[in-house]
Amino acid sequence: MKSLTYRTSTILNRIILTGGFVLVGILLILAGLNEGEAISNRIYFILAGIVGIPYFGRYFKLYIILLFRDKTIASYDDYIIKVKNRQFSLHEVQKVSMTRSFPVGFLWIHTPAYMILTFTGEKVYIPTYYAMTKKDEGEVYDILKHVISNKKKAEKATVLVSRKK
Repeated sequence: MKSLTYRTSTILNRIILTGGFVLVGILLILAGLNEGEAISNRIYFILAGIVGIPYFGRYFKLYIILLFRDKTIASYDDYIIKVKNRQFSLHEVQKVSMTRSFPVGFLWIHTPAYMILTFTGEKVYIPTYYAMTKKDEGEVYDILKHVISNKKKAEKATVLVSRKK
């Protein structure tokens, strides 16, 4: 079975980036507590720190969790696609699309996600968690579409062969 995975290097880069912004938020609050500054600057520093820490802290937590979690997005072969703990026959899958806003659990973050639609109407979402570069997002989307389109081509070929008999 072939696997699509998040890159550890991208996750580590995002951890460094968001951790840096959290650190800047802490430093802004500490700078706002300095009595040598004007009151307007102190208020601005403290408010910027209070807004920045929770915003970037959520992403920092998300990337730390992703770093230690299984990095497999999906696994597939010629007949089956496996997403998280769900397994689908490729004949059950109708199409793959991309959504731009999918809510991610308790962190109240919305990330892009791949959506697999089955013929029964069930939608299975695969969040990207912003843990992929735009290039990687496009490549994974193309691979998923290719796997589904190959299934359709195989079905059409089977129908054509059965008609010729």
